[in-house]
Amino acid sequence: MREQFVCKSPVGYIYCSFIGGALSSLDIRPRGRVSAGRLASEQKRLRDELEDYFSGKGQGAFSQPLRFSSGTPFQQEVWKVLLTIPFGETRSYQWLAEAVGRPRAARAVGQAVGKNPILLVVPCHRIIAADGSPGGFSCGVPVKKWLLAHEKAVCKLRDP
Repeated sequence: MREQFVCKSPVGYIYCSFIGGALSSLDIRPRGRVSAGRLASEQKRLRDELEDYFSGKGQGAFSQPLRFSSGTPFQQEVWKVLLTIPFGETRSYQWLAEAVGRPRAARAVGQAVGKNPILLVVPCHRIIAADGSPGGFSCGVPVKKWLLAHEKAVCKLRDP
């Protein structure tokens, strides 16, 4: 059974879907309406962790079980490697291609990153171009830049 909720954030409305208690999608959109009513425990936990992330209390340590209900085995492998990128750090598409054992497949890796269904929690925003430019982001480059700047600022506050 699919359950959904929406919460507001500094970068837009966050749409979350759960299947069987596991987070299956998270999308950021410019418009929405916050979910009213009682949230299931996993939804409340994710909402609290998102609030911690955006307030600077959390470092992207989301505890939700994930369910990749879409994507090819290659895409899912790419998404799992994204989970290893530390909060406040970035990696290149080339690094990611090498990490999945396909050093010549940076373009295919980029396409897999673009299909990530669980934004923010699976931190595809931490992948940038080799020249340091942000590259693309399904919710728009301004949102990606905001997320990267936010994480960098939180790290600076913690490590003077």
